[in-house]
Amino acid sequence: MVNCAPVFNYGTAGGTWEYHGKGYEAMTVAPHEGDSQLELVSNIRLGVLGARGYGRKTLTEGQSAFAVLSWGEGNVPGSEDEAFRALNTTVDCHGDQQRDAFRRMSREDGRGT
Repeated sequence: MVNCAPVFNYGTAGGTWEYHGKGYEAMTVAPHEGDSQLELVSNIRLGVLGARGYGRKTLTEGQSAFAVLSWGEGNVPGSEDEAFRALNTTVDCHGDQQRDAFRRMSREDGRGT
């Protein structure tokens, strides 16, 4: 399940969601005033309910899903493999404890070494 309900301006302002790209797997949300913008990308079909971007998918054994919330000028992962590589890079930057926890989770889902 994806449930993203961002608020802007220190929690006082909601935003407006828009789909971008083809299909329903990528959206942006921006406040009514200002130039901030968040991007939500997933391999789950996304929808809008009020101020919330959401998605739901039932996974069976061997299936997986991803969702990425991003901001700024960087490249947003567009696939599960890209998201996994970006997460691995992030974890590599944050010390042994987090790296070890990530590797344990990766081994459990069959991706890590």
